[in-house]
Amino acid sequence: MDKNREDGYRHPPAVFSIGADRGFLVYAGQPQACRRCGSTGHEAEQCDQVRCRSCNNMGHTTRDCKEPKRCHLCDSEAHIARDCTKPRPCAAVVKAGPIERKCSEEE
Repeated sequence: MDKNREDGYRHPPAVFSIGADRGFLVYAGQPQACRRCGSTGHEAEQCDQVRCRSCNNMGHTTRDCKEPKRCHLCDSEAHIARDCTKPRPCAAVVKAGPIERKCSEEE
């Protein structure tokens, strides 16, 4: 319980990042939150903040980012994720039939 919240509950963030990937959490009774900046009280359509998709920081776009480009899979500055040779983790691929598992050889 969070006594500072209007409904008394502490809610998980509606927007989260894992590397360069962003995810959104949606559930019944969720407080209004902006998908762009993560703040509550407004939605992305009313938000004037910009977020860099390269470094994930607020206040500038990817085009204006001063941080070195880096791979979001292995954290190397030598290449970006699409050129990464690091083995990918195992992932389930759901198709019309049984689940097919695509795994790297190093598991």
